Amino acid sequence: MLKVAVDLSKSQDSARFIFSEDALELATQFAQNATNLNINFRFSPNELSMSLSDGLFFLRDISSLRRIQGNFDFVHANEVSAGILREHKRQRTLARNANLGQLQVTSENQSEELRLKGFDKRILTLEQLRDLSVLFTLENGANFSVPGAGKTTVTLALNVLLEDEFDKMLVVCPKSAFQEWEKIIDLCMSSPKREEKFVRLIGDSATIRMLLDSNYKRFIINYEMARIHEAEIRRILISSRTHLVMDESHRIKAGHRNLTGSFALRVSSLAKRRDILSGTPRTQGDSDLAAQADFLWPGFGLGFEIRSNQKSATEVMRGLFVRTTKAELGLPPVTRHFLDERMNKYQAMLYATLVDQVLAQYLSTGNRNTRTRTSGYVRLLQASVYPTLIPIEPWMSQEQRNLLTLAWDEGLSPKMLKTIEICRANAAIGRKTLVWTIFTETLLELKRQMIDLNAETIFGGSPNESNDELSSRESALKNFLESKSCWVLIANPAAASEGLSLHTSCHDAVYLDRNYNAGHFLQSIDRIHRLGLPANTETNITVIRSVTPDRIRCIDSAVSRRLFNKVRDLQIVLNDRDLQEIAMAEDDACVSDDWEMTREDVIDLISELQGKTNFASLEA
Repeated sequence: MLKVAVDLSKSQDSARFIFSEDALELATQFAQNATNLNINFRFSPNELSMSLSDGLFFLRDISSLRRIQGNFDFVHANEVSAGILREHKRQRTLARNANLGQLQVTSENQSEELRLKGFDKRILTLEQLRDLSVLFTLENGANFSVPGAGKTTVTLALNVLLEDEFDKMLVVCPKSAFQEWEKIIDLCMSSPKREEKFVRLIGDSATIRMLLDSNYKRFIINYEMARIHEAEIRRILISSRTHLVMDESHRIKAGHRNLTGSFALRVSSLAKRRDILSGTPRTQGDSDLAAQADFLWPGFGLGFEIRSNQKSATEVMRGLFVRTTKAELGLPPVTRHFLDERMNKYQAMLYATLVDQVLAQYLSTGNRNTRTRTSGYVRLLQASVYPTLIPIEPWMSQEQRNLLTLAWDEGLSPKMLKTIEICRANAAIGRKTLVWTIFTETLLELKRQMIDLNAETIFGGSPNESNDELSSRESALKNFLESKSCWVLIANPAAASEGLSLHTSCHDAVYLDRNYNAGHFLQSIDRIHRLGLPANTETNITVIRSVTPDRIRCIDSAVSRRLFNKVRDLQIVLNDRDLQEIAMAEDDACVSDDWEMTREDVIDLISELQGKTNFASLEA
């Protein structure tokens, strides 16, 4: 019988399949199987090599070939490889039992054990204790609870319970979440030691290496810095038993299609334990969960099952995540308002010419030109909210140039005027307002218009954001939350939809405009509606939409409809009726990678502009 030696290495992140001279034909067959699975590999006449997680997945798949042919067998190249395989099989059994609902969850004495280990200040809710117990029993876990339910608290509690198993804890998160992680220690522990607190990993490689090698136990780093300093991250994961957490894990959903997802998948198998946190893990389609599942359980093939449509994301993730819903938190209800504002005269005329142009571009290029479809979509949004955002371009006709100039002269759009009116009315009765808008120029103009309300702004979201810019954002946030003269915070979702808690001071949010990014939309709602609200709190969400003249269809309707579909699909995966309520609110109200525009979004938008919308698709 032919023998295939399996050599696995965590430190090298590699899996090698080594063939004897009489097994070269088998090696070719292995390479073909790897190609069929879309695995990246290197091939020589007697060796097939790939990443460790791909190798573990491939080993499981190729085992079926061994059972069919019966002419070869695997042997361990060394004891390290044997140990990795034994651990992998043990975790596969655990995950399978959880997926089948056969996980034996125990929660006895966890509250007391936390107290004895210094987690003695914050008392976990029943839902948090339930989630903690499930995650404690799982060896890697996903917490998809709604923002504000206490994912950060539960994750710290889990780390404290398992502290004897870890040397370090590393949290990768957006910069906007840094303060939440830094505060959580003092909120949960009455007498934390200095080395137990979270330390920011900033600076050059030498500084980060020094911090990681210190006696500090817990660290936070943002996604971009983690990518840049992957070598240092890999080094500490290899040398120390590390609890690795991806906070706002939907940021890695692209997997190997972008740098952040690729980084996460490359380092996943090196961690002692992996946890992912996100209130919106799936906003575009089931494929959003594929990379997150692969990070959580590398080598199990869960992502492949989702991407190849062998199983739905609901089936694959069953039993492998926890979620606390808003209904379980007992939060007071949200009141949703949809206000329609008719466009200015020349604004509407300009918008109509842009609609014609988008339709013409689509008819000439179809769905082939991503850049064209996105730029046209952005121009429609800009025209809908504030024509001044649109510059005069060489491609514009003389008619468009004239209309654009006339639209500029009209000043603020009705949507912007209504937003300012709401903010002033709220301030007059002592209520702070959070305003969401996509475009930086609109944000800055609103701040100029409400300077008497001491309006603050949070925008950016750039991967290259400096520490001074981060400090400025934190200062703006502090002023909004604490100052009695600051009545308005204006933010863009890319910079502020994650990691912020504003519910202690603000209960009114206004959406001047929205795009197709359902994740940003859902996360932004939860900035002001989260755990800790008093029972009688009145929370208002107001969406302002443009109204176009008859026979001209508006992009705001298309955005609302697609958000409805995406939220409804997430509700199915997570089995959360709260999301159904949000989706139904969109239904009732219907009249760049950053844009999150899918093929289905494009088709729906074109149908809207052509007046061919199938409103049956909105039925619950």
